[in-house]
Amino acid sequence: MGGTLTGRRSWRRGGGAQAAAEVLRQDLVVTNLRRAAKLPWTDGGQCVVEEAGQPWAELVERCFYALAHERVRFSDSSTSTSTATS
Repeated sequence: MGGTLTGRRSWRRGGGAQAAAEVLRQDLVVTNLRRAAKLPWTDGGQCVVEEAGQPWAELVERCFYALAHERVRFSDSSTSTSTATS
C-alpha cells in the first residue's frame, strides 16, 4: 500500500494541495461556463469554452469579440443615480 493508510505519501508529494487546487479550478470553470451560458455568443460559445479556466474578467476581455453585441444590453452598475438609491 506504500503508506497510503496514513496519508503520508500524498502529503509528501503535495497531493492534497494539488487536489484542492484542481477542485478550485474546476469550480472556476463550471462557474464561468454557467455565467457565460446566459449570454448570446456568435461563435456558439467556443471562445468561452477555451477560456473558461481564466478569471471572469480575463475571459470577457478575450471573448468580447464573440458576444452578439446587438443582443446584449450593457449597463454601468458602478454609478449611483437618484433612482437607484431610492
